[in-house]
Amino acid sequence: MKGDARILVVGSGAAALLAVGLLLLAGSGCSDSTSPGLICTGEWVPGITVEVVDGATGHPAACGSTVWIIEGDYAEIAESYCIEGVPESLQDPYARGAWERPGTYTVLVIREGFSPWSRTEIEVGSDRCHVEQVALEAVLERLPER
Repeated sequence: MKGDARILVVGSGAAALLAVGLLLLAGSGCSDSTSPGLICTGEWVPGITVEVVDGATGHPAACGSTVWIIEGDYAEIAESYCIEGVPESLQDPYARGAWERPGTYTVLVIREGFSPWSRTEIEVGSDRCHVEQVALEAVLERLPER
């Protein structure tokens, strides 16, 4: 019948066990009932990834920055992974947000001592399984010292 999984067992019981395991793994993602056979991964995908860089040094600057992702009444602060005690030049340069959320966004990066950076009309689309990721680079310019 259409849609039935059939297993042909040839050889040892270990091979049959492996075949069953592979079928279970293949079916562990989400599926789309309008597209038989489509298997989606179970990962959670950011719609927007912003690489935040200090324009003067070229070092990562996501740690210590606030990265806003805004669409209409929706607003979130993007996630960045910072490790206390690790020099900024070795930190993760990325902030991630709009997780599995298609839409049209404004992205605003704010950091003390730097001019704000923003982009508008950032389009995050989606396919049948996940959002289509958008990568941005925010090069922050230092404000003159007072």
